[in-house]
Amino acid sequence: MITGKTQNLGVIGWPIAHSLSPVIQNAAIEAAGVDYNYTALPVAPENLAAAVAGLKALNYRGWNVTIPHKAAIMPLLDEVDKAAEIIGAVNTVVNDNGRLTGYNTDYLGFMGALNSRQIDIAGKTAVLLGAGGAARAVIWGLLQAGTAEVVLAVRNPAKAQPLAEEFSPYGKVTVCHWSENLCAQQLGKCSLLVNTTPLGMTPKVSMSTISEPSQGAPPAMEMTGTRRVSAIFWETSIGVSSMVMPPMPFS
Repeated sequence: MITGKTQNLGVIGWPIAHSLSPVIQNAAIEAAGVDYNYTALPVAPENLAAAVAGLKALNYRGWNVTIPHKAAIMPLLDEVDKAAEIIGAVNTVVNDNGRLTGYNTDYLGFMGALNSRQIDIAGKTAVLLGAGGAARAVIWGLLQAGTAEVVLAVRNPAKAQPLAEEFSPYGKVTVCHWSENLCAQQLGKCSLLVNTTPLGMTPKVSMSTISEPSQGAPPAMEMTGTRRVSAIFWETSIGVSSMVMPPMPFS
């Protein structure tokens, strides 16, 4: 029951109507028996600064951040933790008496999903489809776990190369075009495949970057928060898929 003492949480994004976060987080709130309420908050990019000020003024305890605000919100916060700063994106904001701190828990959720399935990537190769905001968190998580090489399979290698170079002080990150033979070779030897592209996310649930089925495909992770597992994993006969959701922004 929502009362005058209920503390508010939410997720901001644009668009946000497709998000499953309110369903998942409110179920977790109910199970935990805590007095919070979690809602989806549509915030257009041009209204981000006003929205952050408004959430702070309304004493929201915290909120999650999704596309397209994860990077844009950073200068609007009082503090950003080290992992979020390196990754270059914030997905969780905590409001402590008016002081806003940004965190990135995407990489923790991603690695937690791997660990729960006992997938050990240390000393092995992982292939990421895409090099956008979601890829940054995955790269950081994989390198922190001791992955020998992270391969970015993309449609524009020149655009992705600076990202690989940015993370190179922390481990080996390479780039290939996802239609080239080199990419096919990397897919053939990799121990993990991760889709960080919007393909498979509403409304692109039927789209895929890989057209040919692969035998003996490695475990895979799906980073799109949709009800339906994207077609890419059906086509490649991947054995493990998971939607990674950020935790509620309160302690």
